[in-house]
Amino acid sequence: MNIPPLSASKILAVDDEQSNIELLESLLKGHGFSRFHSTTDPRTVTGIFAEFHPDLILLDLMMPYCDGFELMGRLQPLIPAGDFLPILVLTADASGDTRIKALGSGATDFLTKPIDAVETLLRIRNLLQTRALHVHLQQQKALLETQVDQSIAMLQQLQQAYQHLQELENLRDNLVHMIVHDMRSPLHVVLMALELLRDNPAAAGAGAANVLNNAWASAHTVCHMATQLLEVSRLEAGQMPLAKSPGNLVADAQAGLDALRCLANGQRLVLAAPEPVAALYDPELVRRLIVNLLNNAIKFTPAGGEITLAVTRDGANARLAVSDTGPGIPAEFHHRIFEKFGQVQAKHRSTGSGLGLAFCRLVVEAHGGQIGVISPFPTSSPSGSSFWFTLPAPAAPA
Repeated sequence: MNIPPLSASKILAVDDEQSNIELLESLLKGHGFSRFHSTTDPRTVTGIFAEFHPDLILLDLMMPYCDGFELMGRLQPLIPAGDFLPILVLTADASGDTRIKALGSGATDFLTKPIDAVETLLRIRNLLQTRALHVHLQQQKALLETQVDQSIAMLQQLQQAYQHLQELENLRDNLVHMIVHDMRSPLHVVLMALELLRDNPAAAGAGAANVLNNAWASAHTVCHMATQLLEVSRLEAGQMPLAKSPGNLVADAQAGLDALRCLANGQRLVLAAPEPVAALYDPELVRRLIVNLLNNAIKFTPAGGEITLAVTRDGANARLAVSDTGPGIPAEFHHRIFEKFGQVQAKHRSTGSGLGLAFCRLVVEAHGGQIGVISPFPTSSPSGSSFWFTLPAPAAPA
C-alpha cells in the first residue's frame, strides 16, 4: 500500500482576514497543493470539516463569533479515535501563555504572524508527512488485523477439519470392529455346519437338513448386511435412482405386516388404516423401509406386547407410524439412531449394526419426506416407541 504524494493532501485554512486566506492559498497552490479549502467564518468550520475531511488545518486564534481555542474544542469530538489530524496555529499573539494554551487545546504546531513563507511550507510539509505516515500505519495495522483474523479463522477451520478427520477415523475403526463382530457370529455358524458335514457326514444323519438351514440363514444374514451397507453408501452418494409410481401406502403396509407375522413371538400386530392413502414413491424401497421398521419393532417388543402400524394423511403428506410397547429409546439417542452406524447403548436395547435406520432415513429423505421417533410412546407411558415417516402425497380430490 503506497503513501500518496503530499500534494494530494487536503488543507483547510480558517482565518477571519481574507488577505491572510489569499496569501496562504497563493503560497500553497504555488507549491502544488491544489486541494485547498478556506473560510473566514469559524461558525462554518464543523460543517466544512464533515464534508471536506482535511489532512491539515491552518487555524487563526483571534476571530469573531468563535476563537481558535473554542473551535479546537468543537473539532476534537469529530476527529476519530486514534486518528492524527495536525492543526497548525497561525497567530499574531506570540506570548508564551497563548502558545501553551494553543498546544494544550489541541494544536500540533505554532507559527507567529507575519509568517515566513519558507518556514511555513516546511512546517506544513512536516505535518503532512507525519499525517501521511500515521494514516499509512493505521491502514497497515487494519490490514494486519484483518489478516490475523483470517489466519485465526483458517486455523479454526483447520482444527475443526482435523477434529472431523479424527472422528471419521474413529468411526472407521469402530465400523471395522463392529462389522467384523457382527459378521463373525453368522460366519462361525456356517463354518461349524460345513465342518460337521465334512468331518462326519454320516453322523449328521437326519439333522443335516437343520444344520444346512442354519448355515443358509447365517450366510443370508451376512449377505443382507453387505447389501445394506452398499445400498446405504449408494443412497448417500445419490447413486440409487428412485422408480416412483402412484401407490397405496395402506396396501404396502398390510403386505409388510403379512410378510413378518411369522416372525412375531407372541406380539400382537395391528394395522390402523381406515382408508387408502395415496402417495408417489418407489414401491420396492418403501416396502423395505416398512419391513425394516416392523422388524425393529418385533425385535424389541416383548411377548404379549403390541405393535401398531398406522397409516394416515397429514396435510400434503402421507404418514406411516410403527408403534411398539418395547423398552423405549432415551431422548439423547433420538437423532443418533438414524445416523450410519448409530446405536443405542441401553441396558435392554441394542440397534445392531446401525445400518437399518440409516437406510430408512436415506430412503425417506430421497423422497423429500421426513422421519423421526417418539419415545416414550404414548408420551404418558414409561416406555414404548413410535417410528414415523412422511412422504409427499398428491392433492386429495375435491
